[in-house]
Amino acid sequence: MNCYADNKNVTTIVGDFTDNALIDKLVARTDYVIHMISSTYPSDNTSQIFDDIRDNITPSVYLLESMVRHGTKKILFFSSGGTLYGETGNRINTIESILNPCCGYGIQKATIEAYIGLYSRYYEIDYKIVRISNPYGIGQDKKRTQGIIPILINKLLTDEPICIYGDGSNERDYIYINDLTNGLEKAFYYSGQARVFHLGYGKYYTINQIIEKIEKSFGKKFKEITHIPQRKCDVNRSYLDFSVSQNELNWKPTCSIDKGIELLKQQMGV
Repeated sequence: MNCYADNKNVTTIVGDFTDNALIDKLVARTDYVIHMISSTYPSDNTSQIFDDIRDNITPSVYLLESMVRHGTKKILFFSSGGTLYGETGNRINTIESILNPCCGYGIQKATIEAYIGLYSRYYEIDYKIVRISNPYGIGQDKKRTQGIIPILINKLLTDEPICIYGDGSNERDYIYINDLTNGLEKAFYYSGQARVFHLGYGKYYTINQIIEKIEKSFGKKFKEITHIPQRKCDVNRSYLDFSVSQNELNWKPTCSIDKGIELLKQQMGV
């Protein structure tokens, strides 16, 4: 579904990121590139590694080459706040922390970040990288394997059982979509010297706590909760430092997890 169908100021072109001719044509008339594309999710599966390189990393490098050819000097890249740093225990990761991605998805993001930095050094491309925690909000595809809050809510409302990796003690940070888009807008217009930003709410909850909050909000218990072994791609906790985003972007999220779940509930008409 095209969410911009009724916006006369937006032109939607459906295409393939691996179509170099199309990318070149679009970049030729573009002043600012916003790179949100990824065809993969965090997973233990390595069978798609070569597809991931072909579908994500190689086209991203071609995109940068096209920007150089056409003199397009600005790019905003959506990276990952959860998979880049690996297992770091209770350490709060700053944007200078060593990257140690624990899955192909994280390696993909780190590699594209590195190429963007390289092209910036060689061709003076002005770039911003946003490493995002776990966003949630209305409009997310409830049938995807990424985005646990809408997935859980959908399964609760349809009386489906849920399956949790590990014992549910993994801690994550969740950011409501309106807070995220506000941060992205500020990063887009930012003209300072910082290049990498963490975007998240700054409070951490276990999967078990999220389940409890959803059950409390909807006044209903999940039909069945089962547990399977934790995946190797999942870290136990991922803590991020948001001081650069708050200081440089003058940005601070305002929607708590409880308020966000209630807003989702209202928007769904439940």
